[in-house]
Amino acid sequence: MITSRQNPRVKRALKLRDRKGRTQQNRFLIDGTRELQRAIAAGIAIDEVFVCQSLCAGPAARQVITELLQTEAAIWDVT
Repeated sequence: MITSRQNPRVKRALKLRDRKGRTQQNRFLIDGTRELQRAIAAGIAIDEVFVCQSLCAGPAARQVITELLQTEAAIWDVT
């Protein structure tokens, strides 16, 4: 479980909020259950997912997590 904002993975992900960070990493940030569902349906390869279990209690969020477990995405629990 990742509990610190100083974690290097979290820092890299936060840089994706800015255009410069997205360009440097050649990646982008998807935020939210609905958007993740759309990305999965579109066949977009997802590298990493940061999940806060207390915020993902609904059935849609659980379904997305189940689908992501079947991919090669790294899933990180965060607080």
